[in-house]
Amino acid sequence: MRSQAALTAPEFRPFFPPAPEQQQAERLDHSPFGTPQNPHQSDLIARLLSHAAHAEQKLAEQQERIAYLETLSHTDELTGICNRRAFDSILSKALSSASRYEEQGVIGFFDLDGFKAINDTHGHEAGDMVLRHVADVLSSGVRTVDCVARLGGDEFAVILVHCKPLTGARILRRLQQTIESGGPLYNGTQLKVGASLGVAPYNEDTPMRDLLLETDRAMYRNKAERKSAAPLTHN
Repeated sequence: MRSQAALTAPEFRPFFPPAPEQQQAERLDHSPFGTPQNPHQSDLIARLLSHAAHAEQKLAEQQERIAYLETLSHTDELTGICNRRAFDSILSKALSSASRYEEQGVIGFFDLDGFKAINDTHGHEAGDMVLRHVADVLSSGVRTVDCVARLGGDEFAVILVHCKPLTGARILRRLQQTIESGGPLYNGTQLKVGASLGVAPYNEDTPMRDLLLETDRAMYRNKAERKSAAPLTHN
């Protein structure tokens, strides 16, 4: 049998909410984390938040700086197009994609003819104008997914991705003709150069080294042919 204490009902204690004045006082005396605040704690929290915001701003600035430096390391300073480092990286990725997805593409090497004569006759400022002009011609003649690069000196390269061999060769020869059809004006003189061109296609089985060698050889064959046809106009 249960004891009399076990059968006794618990004592009922009614709850009365605190008065509004008391609630307001409690809100003023406690922080959002439920602990009492004082002026020293408030100042410490404010300083910590300020330091955190400053650190976040510095991190964002550093990340922006790193991105800018990475862009510089892959950009030709004179022309604003890709440099050799970027070209090698992009070509490697294009060949990897071709191997994985059985894609085709075409690359072309351009070597300017008569460029040294422009430098010797008009100076390096004129030569720089020619290099920028060639970079603009190549960039405006391909798609945004393609790559235009200055490999060094007066040598340029183009990577045409997702492109059939005949189509790519036709595009690159048209660019060659555009380069030779005009040039920038310097002190009233139009600066015109020729461009020897080497073209080579690639597919899922093309090694990068073999592709570069074949394109380079094709460019020098074209240069030799052009010199034989007009030996006084190509240097």
